[in-house]
Amino acid sequence: MSKRILFVHDWKMKNFGLDLVARQQLQALTEAGHEVDLLSRGSIDLPGVRCYTHRYTWANLISWAGRGIYYDARKRAFASLAASRLRNTDYDAVISWIGGTTPLLGEARKRGIPLFLNVALLTGLSHGEAYGSDHESARFWPRISQAERRGEYIGQHTRLLLPSKFLQQQLIEAGVPAEQLHVIERGYDPARFFPPSRPADTFRLLFCGKVFPRKGVMAALTAWREASLDSAEFWLLGRIAPDHEKRYRETATDSVRFMDFDSNPGEVMRQCHAQILLSFAEGQAKSLIEGAACGLVTIATAATGFPFERGDLGFKVNADDIDGIVTILRQLHADHEIRRRLSANSADIMREHYRWASFRQRLVRAVETAL
Repeated sequence: MSKRILFVHDWKMKNFGLDLVARQQLQALTEAGHEVDLLSRGSIDLPGVRCYTHRYTWANLISWAGRGIYYDARKRAFASLAASRLRNTDYDAVISWIGGTTPLLGEARKRGIPLFLNVALLTGLSHGEAYGSDHESARFWPRISQAERRGEYIGQHTRLLLPSKFLQQQLIEAGVPAEQLHVIERGYDPARFFPPSRPADTFRLLFCGKVFPRKGVMAALTAWREASLDSAEFWLLGRIAPDHEKRYRETATDSVRFMDFDSNPGEVMRQCHAQILLSFAEGQAKSLIEGAACGLVTIATAATGFPFERGDLGFKVNADDIDGIVTILRQLHADHEIRRRLSANSADIMREHYRWASFRQRLVRAVETAL
């Protein structure tokens, strides 16, 4: 039966990052026959979606105050706009993103409808602490405190849409009821991400994402330097955080290549053999799913949310185990057969479980079950 759903997204609806995830969710809902009202900073041309676009809110008045304050203010602004729509329009469910949704949570509770909150990563997460500390008190409004986020995680009508089983386990350990948690793992576009017809001759390791500390960049550069591989290259694809660029470049060897954002990352991935991501806080790194679809062998921490449990896809490591990572890099560099086997496994498993079509099916199942 068709339902009317309010979808809240305080970004511009571009075709990458979390905007792409939101676009796939909207497509999933409309393909399932539901009516969707999109409340966002941007619009989307998709049958069955009515767009209510707010390019500017009161949050823009404090955009000068810094990204963290502005982003939290923007979340609050869109939560208030969404709560207002709930008071004046009948909806069967709301889908939004966690953070600053207290007024929306209250209105959903009042109306007795489910509120689905996407969790990109556990904000404040640090080395296994699911919520971090309450270092931001309410007096620093509009910042969103950890105490406020806890209320969102365990709200009576809240359902959390999680990108990985790793996040699910952390929330269960933190006391969030398992029945509120729905794992909706990320997807990829098979038309853009697929294995090369012939592997490159030069062994290449790839890092894909923003080049900054949370991604474990320093550990990856250190391991690469200590591995000291002949005729090999390490490519870092992504924008470098200015505050850390000097240190990264000083640590890098001559075989390291820093590359800016590329609009066709699949083409870059097909020129490499393995990928590395040593994040200590992540939801599920979509770039790792895309890289594995291109046949890359994965070296990653558990915190990246990469689905190592699906099969023989690579190596789950600890970011501080530099010696262990060095051993893996040397093994992959020297052993063509293990590279071939893990590459084939990766591409096959991604094709079977992680195309965007599979993602859309998982989302619809979760939403319709709750409804």
